[in-house]
Amino acid sequence: MSYRRSLLLSVLIASLSGQTLYGVPVEAPKVTAHSYQNSRLHYPSLNSTEIYNPTLHKWEIGTPMNISRTNQNSIPLNDGRILVVGGIDENGTLLKSAEIYDPATRQWTQTASLHYHRSDSAITKLNDGTVMIAGGSSMGVDSPGLRAVEIFNPATNSWNDAQPMIVARATFKLVTFKNGKVLAIGGASNDLNDSGIATYGTGAAEIYDPKLNTWKKVASMMLGRVFFSAQLLSDGKVWVGGGIAFDDTSTTSYAEVYDSVKDKWNIAQGFYNARNPAASILFKNPLSQPPENSFDDLVIVGGWGNLNCPEGVDNPGLNSIERFVISSDVNSSTVSSLSIAPQIGLPRVGPTPFVHNGENSALLIGGQVMNNCSTFSVTNEVLRLTIDSSNDAKWSIDSTLNQGRQNAIAEELPNGEIIVAGGSPK
Repeated sequence: MSYRRSLLLSVLIASLSGQTLYGVPVEAPKVTAHSYQNSRLHYPSLNSTEIYNPTLHKWEIGTPMNISRTNQNSIPLNDGRILVVGGIDENGTLLKSAEIYDPATRQWTQTASLHYHRSDSAITKLNDGTVMIAGGSSMGVDSPGLRAVEIFNPATNSWNDAQPMIVARATFKLVTFKNGKVLAIGGASNDLNDSGIATYGTGAAEIYDPKLNTWKKVASMMLGRVFFSAQLLSDGKVWVGGGIAFDDTSTTSYAEVYDSVKDKWNIAQGFYNARNPAASILFKNPLSQPPENSFDDLVIVGGWGNLNCPEGVDNPGLNSIERFVISSDVNSSTVSSLSIAPQIGLPRVGPTPFVHNGENSALLIGGQVMNNCSTFSVTNEVLRLTIDSSNDAKWSIDSTLNQGRQNAIAEELPNGEIIVAGGSPK
């Protein structure tokens, strides 16, 4: 068992014994970065930022954040500014501070702090432009998992408490539906189920109604998991895949799709290679038409595999790529094909995926390179995935960061540039 897994199990055991021991929802074609998030690993954190020029394919050093942070959350506000919140600083301390990047001035300004220190939390933007942050690990709270939910109002620069989730969770996902409701799924939890048994990696799901400020239990996933990938498909269903399954604490290749209309999870095509936490990239297939019978292209990149290294050592990363073409119609979401895309070269974990709106290409930024059980480093390499006119997937080296980093955040600015901030250099 890897150090990361054994450490997470230690957190779970500590929570059950009463000790205090001390993860975008995105509508296609947006992406969600599923990075390595374990708030007990005191990797050094960065406050440095870089700005990507998509015309020149070059990175320039930007204004640093006020606070170094990794495992932070970020989200673009409706006015083009970028909110960054929480995470872990260079001393391994959980943060509740927040700051906002203004692309007009290229400066960071500290804003109101959260009510809770948070890492491994999830963030999403509500339809009214406010921002929700939920769950995560926190100081003084038996790990893993908070129920607490807070909502940020950009107009007043203030955080307000919202109705807590029914299930405490960390390293989970939030997905915002087009109707404005929010789905919370999976994650590490110290809650007990109806039989009084610890849920660990929970499959529990619940939906938040912002108009009523209420959470409602919905159908649970068929497999409880942490460190998994999730994407909102074009037809409004939610795809979930991979991660660590806490029935046997192994990395899984299992995938499933949630239909909120029927409140039902269905088995989906699984991965060739079990992996966690893979980067997932979702964008519209260039052959997609008409809208009522469309295709989503889902590309799964890297992550840890299931090779068992010695105790205390993480498994090597994967350089394999899997590509799912998901056919959507009014009745179902079906994986119509699964193929192996060209490999990315060096195996990597914790890269930051990013795709411009409306483009059939994506960037894979940085990450930890793990060739075997004893050799790893952090890369500054930025790869580009392109879906060409023949619908073939191709990888190429796009550019290099000034600073190698993993678990960084990446957001698009109003002028089309990309800002990358924080993360860990090791």
